Amino acid sequence: MVHPSREGHMQGTALISGFLALAMSGGSANAIQDAPEVDPAVATETVAEGPPTLDTRTAHLLSVELLRYASDVLAVSPVSTEAIEAGRIFITEATRLDPGNIEIAHKQLQIAILTEDEAFIEHSVDHLLELSPGDQVAQLRRLVMAIDQFNLAEDRIKSYEILLKPSNQETLGPVVSSRLAFNLAMLYRQTGDRDGFARLLGESMTLDPFYAEAMAVGAGYFQTRVADPVASVELLVSLLLSDLSDTGTPAVLANMLMQHGAYEAARRMYTLAIDDMVADSQPPSNDLLADLAVSMWAAGDGESALALIQVRQHELDELYRSMTREEKPELSPLELARLEAPITPTLATVRAVISSSSDADTAADGMASARESYLNAISILQSNDNSDQRDLASAILELAWLQLWLGHNPDEAEEHVQKAQQAAALSEEARARFDGWILLRQGFPGDATTALEPLAEADPAARLGLAVAQQEQGQLQDAARNYLSIARETPGTLIGIWSALRLQDILGTRLPPTEEAAAMTVLVNSIPMAVDRYPLDPRLAVSFSLSLGDSDLQPYQPIIVDIEIVNNTPMPMAVSPEGPIHELVLLQPEIQIAGMDKIKFGPLVIDVGHRLRLEAHEKMTVSIDLRSTWVGRILNLSPLPGGTVTVTGIMNFKAGNQTAAGNTVFYPGLLGTEVAPVPTRVDGIRVDDDWVSGIIASTTDGVLRAENISDLALLASVIQDNTRMQVSYPITQNILDGGVEVILDAYDRMDSVQKAWFLSIMNSSKDLRSIQEEATKGDDRLVLMIMLIKLLDERDNILIIESPILQRALESTDRSVKSLAKWVKRRAEYLLELELARDRMLND
Repeated sequence: MVHPSREGHMQGTALISGFLALAMSGGSANAIQDAPEVDPAVATETVAEGPPTLDTRTAHLLSVELLRYASDVLAVSPVSTEAIEAGRIFITEATRLDPGNIEIAHKQLQIAILTEDEAFIEHSVDHLLELSPGDQVAQLRRLVMAIDQFNLAEDRIKSYEILLKPSNQETLGPVVSSRLAFNLAMLYRQTGDRDGFARLLGESMTLDPFYAEAMAVGAGYFQTRVADPVASVELLVSLLLSDLSDTGTPAVLANMLMQHGAYEAARRMYTLAIDDMVADSQPPSNDLLADLAVSMWAAGDGESALALIQVRQHELDELYRSMTREEKPELSPLELARLEAPITPTLATVRAVISSSSDADTAADGMASARESYLNAISILQSNDNSDQRDLASAILELAWLQLWLGHNPDEAEEHVQKAQQAAALSEEARARFDGWILLRQGFPGDATTALEPLAEADPAARLGLAVAQQEQGQLQDAARNYLSIARETPGTLIGIWSALRLQDILGTRLPPTEEAAAMTVLVNSIPMAVDRYPLDPRLAVSFSLSLGDSDLQPYQPIIVDIEIVNNTPMPMAVSPEGPIHELVLLQPEIQIAGMDKIKFGPLVIDVGHRLRLEAHEKMTVSIDLRSTWVGRILNLSPLPGGTVTVTGIMNFKAGNQTAAGNTVFYPGLLGTEVAPVPTRVDGIRVDDDWVSGIIASTTDGVLRAENISDLALLASVIQDNTRMQVSYPITQNILDGGVEVILDAYDRMDSVQKAWFLSIMNSSKDLRSIQEEATKGDDRLVLMIMLIKLLDERDNILIIESPILQRALESTDRSVKSLAKWVKRRAEYLLELELARDRMLND
């Protein structure tokens, strides 16, 4: 007797070998080393029955209609298990009709995942890989599914380890192997094996250093376990290069560079961080701007630092004046021009400190602005009954410290210290430090030295006061020693940079960077300079374009849009939900039909994530048929006049509703691009007696070809318009009657696929009602499916629920027809309930 868990292990092993050996393009049973033999019973595949027609063109047209139905039933709320099953039914039939259609194959896999039916998912993955052997995402899914057949973690771990043997990695390739290694690392973490987690995480990062998810986890994990800041910077540089669309990494890297005195490198990264945020439609914070200004100043460019702050001041002034103009329209332009917006205390402090090295007027202006900013903040805290007194004391002390440090109004600073003490008690050390600085700024450097010297070793601010006092007393060597220690211990702080500049004044030369700072700068310099330009012009990194195969199409002809994405960088770029190339692209079609307003429904979100990454200068193309979307439905409703279809596309898109009307808008994020509209023309038909007579003559007898079916569909539309008196073309009545007769006759000669497609695009008409009545009485699955879904075109939900065809389908022995009928009934009942609820609200 085999133990149940062991039996599961044996079956899973057999499953794995079959999946793994065939997962790659051109894979064979011996491609994966150490894989067990395949159980023939498990490996046998079911081959789907082909379409019941010789008319492959009409079969394709019908498959596209079914693809749209599958998408539509899952797009309406609420999404139920019945809706998912309906989507499965439609997509299965679409696949059977057009098994070589890659768009349908991708949709089948998406729906299979929703069903959570492992056999269906497995079948869908297999089918997709038959059509697209190079689909890395499908390859990876197939491998992971095979491993997930195991119930025990130890069996899954063993399977992953087998896959990640060097010989197997060579077959799988580093990109897929990296993902498998990361999965195994996460599995090790779940089981508490830290060493295994670290080993496999490192292996994943090594196999594909452009796999952003592994790099992000690795950077966070290994930074906490290495005491080497240079190694931490190396991890962050690798993380940045792995995902150029991550707006957070440059700022984190810049902060670390500042902490270790790599000022020029920090300036570059802060600039990149701000450019990234602007490109991603995120306004950079005042604190981030302050950090950039500090890095500029530290790198020796105080003038640019002050100019940067002035630009932000100008932006705030304009916003402040605009708001004031709305509140006080009586103010004159001159009065408005005099208004100046307060800036945050942080930004004001940075400006004051940098300005202190400039001329007296600039220094005084900087300090005055900082004082005003702090007094505003203190006033707000004082007026708020719920504010913490410690926060109030802290703000007052910050102002006092800034005044003492920069030598402005020590008497007022002393008053601030006393007020802070009333709000919250100061420690003895803090009080002693302030007393020493007050003595220094009141002109008693000797007394200040006495007060500050005992505190200097443990308190950098006290040591700074001591150094200033020593410099004023001519003790330049002692002062330089203290300035140097502050600059080395706190290189990323304002007092650290200020101390380095004071030391430079004493020595007459700039303080050289430390070995750490130099090594970090080398690492940052390894980032290509082109990366700095990507936020400003994303086309340098990624090209995005849309193209249409034909600019002039016939009615019902596929409208193929080719989505092309090109990696223009000299390094790989991942395709994933996080980026840098996001796997979803947004398309916004618009239709202009003669005599109608422009038609524009919701945008289309297209999944282009069929590759795990694009290599340097590699491109990928994903094609979709707009007929499988709402565009096809609209054009089917009005095929005679033709129309122009325009498509706008956005890559790496973001959504927001910051509009006056609160409408959702879509726009490019970082590395995103919006492409100009791409137009195509769908020709209309010049309807006259000769055109109708030609169709009658070509379809009177014989085998019906695809072009005959399309012509009959157009003729049915003419008859429908004529019935509704919506015609701008005079058709002789006897010729039109002949058209009705030929449609009725031809319908009887159509095969089931032709009938189903014809019914899918034909609208109700009293002259052709007998066709629909006949269709409801038959047993053809495709025809019944079409008739059921078209029931929802009926406006009266009660009539839908009571429809004979629905009642008949609910009793069908065909599981698919019955399941679809259940969903149609549930949908109609849901809409009816909404309708009744609205009526009750109106009556109340």
